[in-house]
Amino acid sequence: MNNIDDYVLGPSIANRDELDKPLSVDPIIFEIIRNKFQAINEEQALALKEVSVSPIVAGAGDFNNALFTADGRLASMGPQVVFHSGAMPLILKNVMEDFADEEISDGDMYIVNDPYKGAVHHPDVTIMAPIFFEGELVSWTGVTAHQVDMGGMSVGSVSVRAKEKQQEGLMMPPMRLIEKGKMRLDIWRMIMNMTRQPQMIGLDLKGFIASNVVARDRLTELMQQYGAKTILTVMEELIRYSERKTREHLRSLPDGEVRTRGYLDHDGTENKVYKTDVKIIKEGDRLT
Repeated sequence: MNNIDDYVLGPSIANRDELDKPLSVDPIIFEIIRNKFQAINEEQALALKEVSVSPIVAGAGDFNNALFTADGRLASMGPQVVFHSGAMPLILKNVMEDFADEEISDGDMYIVNDPYKGAVHHPDVTIMAPIFFEGELVSWTGVTAHQVDMGGMSVGSVSVRAKEKQQEGLMMPPMRLIEKGKMRLDIWRMIMNMTRQPQMIGLDLKGFIASNVVARDRLTELMQQYGAKTILTVMEELIRYSERKTREHLRSLPDGEVRTRGYLDHDGTENKVYKTDVKIIKEGDRLT
């Protein structure tokens, strides 16, 4: 069980006064680059949908893409399914931890779908890619999308009969799918061998790769135009701005507690009732 402190939206900046400091970059430049980031996210989505033939991706839009700081914090994300972008920082954290003793190189990409490594559930596959500029790791980009089938006991890979994760299908901890720009064909063949829809999954994953390449190329172009320091400063300012606006909104709401209770009346195997209680405590600009 996680400590309740893990779920507190508390101070993420050591000095609260930092939140109210003026922008450390020209406001016009800030707005230009902020919108450039959004354009990159939108072009990432278009690249994925142009390659994909999956109704989940191309039709339902069950995916998202994002840009991250070099240390894995979310800087800018697409307008699609928000919880995918919310999960990607945890996935990226596990990528960096699992490969801490190995070189992360320009052109690498890492694939993950294990819920114990950050995925929402294992049909949600993520591919993360580092972005280098002048030989230095400056950012990350990533794409997550639900896949039609990742193997396992049932078509679609969601089985109510599964009692352990191995029964769910292919579970990938962070693995290097592309190494210095070259596909790891052994990993690719393993993935295609596990799914009942290899052509559809294959095109989705190639769309992921295309999406990450778009982000890498466009962010590199921005750094060449405005300088890496300016681009990275805007990323930091976006994170600070988001926190400040969130806390301002929280302060506008009354303090108090909100509770809710829900029930699951069957787990798919046994006729049991499961109760879930949730409580939110709002104090000032903090949520617990």
